[in-house]
Amino acid sequence: AELMHVAVPVALHLKLAEYLENHMPESRVDVADMLSFHFLAGNDPEKGFGYALLAAMKAREQYANKDAIHYYKKTLEILREADFTVDPELKYQIRRDLGIVYRQAGVYDQAIVQFEDCLKEVLNKEGRMELHYGLGQVYQEQGDTRFAVSHLETALNLAGKRVPPDGLWLLLSTIKELTRRTFVLFFPPARRSSVGSPADNTASRQSSILRVLFKIYFFEDSRRVIWSILAGVNLAERSGLRSEIAYAYSNYALLLAIYGFSRRSDFYFLECRRLIERNPDPVAEANYYQRMALRSQYDNNFHSMIRYARRQIALLKEIGEVWDLVSGYVLLASAHLNTSDFSTARNCLLEVRDLTERQKSRLHLGFVQTNLSFCEYMLGIRSADEARPILMEARNVERESQNPSGQALCLGYLTLIAVREGVAEDAVHFSMQAFDLIIEYRMLMPQTLLALVHAAEGALFALHRGEEGGQRQAKLRRIVKKAHRYVLRRSRQAPLLVAQALRIRAGYDAYRGRRRAAQKLYEQALGRTQNKPDAWERGLVYYDRSRYSGDNRAADEAAAREIFQTLGLVPELNRLES
Repeated sequence: AELMHVAVPVALHLKLAEYLENHMPESRVDVADMLSFHFLAGNDPEKGFGYALLAAMKAREQYANKDAIHYYKKTLEILREADFTVDPELKYQIRRDLGIVYRQAGVYDQAIVQFEDCLKEVLNKEGRMELHYGLGQVYQEQGDTRFAVSHLETALNLAGKRVPPDGLWLLLSTIKELTRRTFVLFFPPARRSSVGSPADNTASRQSSILRVLFKIYFFEDSRRVIWSILAGVNLAERSGLRSEIAYAYSNYALLLAIYGFSRRSDFYFLECRRLIERNPDPVAEANYYQRMALRSQYDNNFHSMIRYARRQIALLKEIGEVWDLVSGYVLLASAHLNTSDFSTARNCLLEVRDLTERQKSRLHLGFVQTNLSFCEYMLGIRSADEARPILMEARNVERESQNPSGQALCLGYLTLIAVREGVAEDAVHFSMQAFDLIIEYRMLMPQTLLALVHAAEGALFALHRGEEGGQRQAKLRRIVKKAHRYVLRRSRQAPLLVAQALRIRAGYDAYRGRRRAAQKLYEQALGRTQNKPDAWERGLVYYDRSRYSGDNRAADEAAAREIFQTLGLVPELNRLES
């Protein structure tokens, strides 16, 4: 009787599975999860495996990462226990795809395990390229720049292309890629014939790898980022894949916008949008929104930046791409900081903090910790003594992950806190460290130029406090002058920073006794901030002029106080009263 009790359900499961399989041939993909369950319960592991794999592939295609992970793990579990065998290549593909889904879900430790285990067994060049590419993506999203670059450049080499070394080779390679783009500009049919043409798999793989390398170079190496974008768009067009071309066009359009080619930038953003509409891809669409948000930042149009960042977040919440989702929140918080809305920026960072901690991405976690602690300091929620250790810890995390742009941001904020607390020695210390780091790594992108301006503010504060003679004074002067020169030289790339650079230079002229020149620069800085969203910077111009220039001090203090009170910036109000 006990045997009958067990046998009947098994037979029923098998009958139901066979019925579904025979009577719903066109809907097997939709009910693959049910078919897998009933075949396994009906003691037919081979068919149960096949439908579990189909369910995993369906879930991955729909960006249902949790379901995909469940069914991929189920297929591997079946293979471990079953008495049938499958092609080793299929087993490898399952483990590789499980690693990819783990990465998409932000489960980086498990993704690394899958990719590295596969790498121990795979000997062919294409397989090793795929695995190094996967590991490079994971480490890039974690913020481990050194490992990411190593794996991605290895993948690129295996795919048949090399990253040119610094110096002459990099310059010549960039000119070569630029020549190809110029040819397309003057002979448009060359570009149009590429879109939709038979796929070139090698070019597609190379373009995909460069797309990830671009995310690293963008923050750290302005020379390589230009080469990677130009090479990427040329390869994407050669690949003939619309989704790959859409990614490349959005990056290329952003590069053109940064360097002031607005009309060409608009053209490529429009082409990108058309490609996405013809070949819907939610990840490519989210990438488009992110690039449009960055474009809006360079145009000083922060309301558009906020709108595009919110669109990116809404889309990524649906598809479960965790790293890009957190990047969307980071972009949204940056937009609010650029509009001097520290309170909303703080709320945005709090919303995403738990996700970054679960994700274990040091890149995002460092950014969130750094900006959250500084926002809370500016709003009076944290004291300087509470904010400093958090920033120092964040800086150590960025140093361990070899992320110099993150380190520069931490040092810039530590410099600003030292200035607001009136600690000249700390201002000198952090200012010099930030400056040395930025110059050493040639990080002259807009994101790191902001840290350079913060370093210059600390140097100027120390000079006005009476730093005299010797090498330290000479270096502080050099920091101020270089920050002003670098920002103005890149005014198209960083228009928001121009007012800050003018303010710092005005303070330096006042320090050198050039009061008339200082007054003129302060007026230019105020002109730059008029009717602009960055009210905090306008308040700082009034504050600095009241302290360093001396003319109309009471009126300048009153104007600064009104702005700081509106924004709720406690340290700035405290400085006015000191």
